[in-house]
Amino acid sequence: ADNILTDKDKTKYVKYSVLLKVLDTLKINMDDLFLKVGTDNITYKRVHMQYILLSLTLLSPTLRDEYLKMRITDKLANTTNKNYDYLYIPPNENVQYIFNLIIKGHTTEPYELGILNNKKINYTGEQLSDIIRASYLIFPRKYVLEKFDNKPYAETGFNNLLLDILQNKNLGINALRSSFGTFITNSDKNHNVQLDGAYKMRSSVEMLNKNYRRIEEDDEEEAGAKEPVIQVITIPKPPTDRQAVMLNYYTTNKKELLDKQKAKYANDLVYQQAVKAIAYLNNRQGSTPKDESIIKHKLYEQNGRWYSEIVEDRKKE
Repeated sequence: ADNILTDKDKTKYVKYSVLLKVLDTLKINMDDLFLKVGTDNITYKRVHMQYILLSLTLLSPTLRDEYLKMRITDKLANTTNKNYDYLYIPPNENVQYIFNLIIKGHTTEPYELGILNNKKINYTGEQLSDIIRASYLIFPRKYVLEKFDNKPYAETGFNNLLLDILQNKNLGINALRSSFGTFITNSDKNHNVQLDGAYKMRSSVEMLNKNYRRIEEDDEEEAGAKEPVIQVITIPKPPTDRQAVMLNYYTTNKKELLDKQKAKYANDLVYQQAVKAIAYLNNRQGSTPKDESIIKHKLYEQNGRWYSEIVEDRKKE
């Protein structure tokens, strides 16, 4: 049956109750890292984003890949761009999802974070909202999930955020949806909770039972819920004196260096085009270039062969 865990499922699936323990451990590791390196650190920000992503997928019904390009804001007026979904932080209410994109035919009304009337976990919508508010204070940002350079994650980077959390499980968004779907369909028989959870997952109770619910065996190891191993967080070594000098030079002269790089690229392109032009002419006897090509590539003929001043000047460098 589709609901039985296959061998492949067991490499990805982690029981929901175990994932909550993973989230707690990740929080401890993140806080420990903060004490060591502070917030202005590439490793800390990445772990922080892992914690936010896992919090959103466990403490509120799990979405699909909406998190990937979702924006975050504390101003309602900034949530109207129809090309994005939003995590909106109101001044005096719980954090909300605002969906502008249609996913698999589902147009979902805005809703507050959290799980409806579920006493099996300690986190409420208010507590999850506090996590998001604190994160936004530490990293004021445009996207819910951002890299150290303040750009959103591409799909591969987003997938790796989850993959890198555990050493012995290939954690992914579909596995997390299965864990959450199994949790609300197996452990809470209140139909209203199931309806609410399915709606917030932008699915249906029927689809949860068909595609996401997994039959968890009594033996946790057989059920794919063996105590997972958190990845060891490696703090990058501080730069050497030379690296620090080079980094400072690059940071101070970034615009000038980028302009030089762009100019060099443009010159290289002009050179390559000139090389192709003379190669084409000299390999085809009797070929005569157009006037505009002669001007563009600075062409001239000598002893029956075509040359370019651009190419010849480069040879002298």
